[in-house]
Amino acid sequence: LGNYAQVLTQSLQGIFPTSQLCMPHFGLIVTLCLLPFIQLRSMHSLSGLAVVSAVTIFTPLALCVAAIVKHAPTPRPVVPSGVPAGTSFLDAMESFTGILFAYSGQSIYPNLLSEMRKPEEFAYSLSAAAPVLVGSYFVAAAVGVYYLGSGAPHFLMDVLEDEWMRQIGGWCLFLHMLISYTITSAVVSRAIHLWLDPVNANVTTGITPNVQWFFIALAVAMNSYIVSNVIPFFKDLTEIIGALNLGPISFGFPATLYIVHRLRARRKSSGISLKAMSRLDWSVCILLLFLCAYTVPIGLWADVTALIRDWHTFGGPFDCHRYSAEHRSGISKND
Repeated sequence: LGNYAQVLTQSLQGIFPTSQLCMPHFGLIVTLCLLPFIQLRSMHSLSGLAVVSAVTIFTPLALCVAAIVKHAPTPRPVVPSGVPAGTSFLDAMESFTGILFAYSGQSIYPNLLSEMRKPEEFAYSLSAAAPVLVGSYFVAAAVGVYYLGSGAPHFLMDVLEDEWMRQIGGWCLFLHMLISYTITSAVVSRAIHLWLDPVNANVTTGITPNVQWFFIALAVAMNSYIVSNVIPFFKDLTEIIGALNLGPISFGFPATLYIVHRLRARRKSSGISLKAMSRLDWSVCILLLFLCAYTVPIGLWADVTALIRDWHTFGGPFDCHRYSAEHRSGISKND
């Protein structure tokens, strides 16, 4: 959520690039804009926003691809192949945790399943949506690398040089991230509500449940605001989230839950023939657990090192950080 709040803030900065407001000021505006939306308490109440979310993410992607092609440098830079020369071990781990962040959207799937009227249709929905999403992001990334090489920005919206493109792309991204934040905030706020008051968490009418929800959602929003300003660089924040949270979500939890499920199912089979886990299953699960145990401490070390470097280069937590590609991404001379 801190990352979503940061992208929302940076989108507003891009829409108003000449504003004298600082990043923390834009962040407070974002928090105020979020307040009405984060009062929605269920996935069902948010389902109508899915179409808007899709339109408002594909539009900026199309604009970015068009801008890259239109303003491509001449001659075209050499496309990097393999590991760039001079890449250290910490640089590699830093990039790997960024990849983790990009491929961890499955963490929301259990919540979607739990609120579907026909959860058995989830697989069909995912099969239809995944190729479109992967294909769109692949095209944007491939065009960026082909035309810009290693000069492609960490924050893709920074390729929008024309003012009209920046305005349309900025507002679309702002709306998309507003919806994404609202969906994720509903999941987090409900988990906190269930922990604090399991009875009222399942009641949608009355003053007490909704007042509780308001303050829980507000506390989550303020926490996001703080995180986005303590780590005010898009690249650093995504990589730290990738190392700290998404290693376990992508590697550790799936392998652990699968092992526990198979062992429990075999124990409760009551004489019914149930195959034990194969060597391949064990090998894959052990590899995933190793990746989790490895990426969390090592990746976090690399990412925090990069963050400290960028604090010294561009300014620390809650500094002004006015609109610029360097401040938005966290790009130092060492990158």
